[in-house]
Amino acid sequence: MEHHLSFDFSFDIVGKIWQLKADHKNGQLALEVRNEEDQSVSFLVFDLETFEISDYLNIEVIDWWSTLHGIQSGDLAIIQYSDPQDPSKKTYLSYNCETQRLTQSDDGFIESEDSGGMAPVFAPMGSEIFELCKEYLEEDIQLGVEYYEEGSTIIFSYYLRSGAKFDRYLLVNKDGEEILRAVQDTGLDGYASGGFLIQSGFLIFIADSKQVNGIKI
Repeated sequence: MEHHLSFDFSFDIVGKIWQLKADHKNGQLALEVRNEEDQSVSFLVFDLETFEISDYLNIEVIDWWSTLHGIQSGDLAIIQYSDPQDPSKKTYLSYNCETQRLTQSDDGFIESEDSGGMAPVFAPMGSEIFELCKEYLEEDIQLGVEYYEEGSTIIFSYYLRSGAKFDRYLLVNKDGEEILRAVQDTGLDGYASGGFLIQSGFLIFIADSKQVNGIKI
């Protein structure tokens, strides 16, 4: 059974959200969006203070073998792989969303702790934390669980078997009370990283690979 709070923001995108990056210094989110039909990659930027979302950023040189590395102060860091079979052959690109200027960078310029917001801990199936989460949830969870705890708030992103596939769920408990339970994805073949993140006081999660939701926690 789903239990929803009113989201502080929620929006759908056209395409499939491949990944989400956050700039914790400036309160921005960057989304990598893929369209499998035409093998295109574009980006969106969402401001957590104004709730404004950019137009789709379609950068001419970006191809299917390019991916979002992070966002910092309005600049997107993008990795472009020249050989899909050799991940060491890559180029870092920097795209300024305001000037629409694309430049090459030597190292991607974004430190890992600056590019992902506050991420959960991943506990693989069979680990001690996994077993503790399984006991707490009282569910026959599978694959692994993403877990985050701060103060009286506990958040889980976990998997239940659905026939030969898996469904992913999000559960939030605060002050001992369940305040959110939602289906994130259905019909998954296996574990998918990035169940949720915490940024600017918001819990942010993706549902059905196309919807971004956020609630203040």
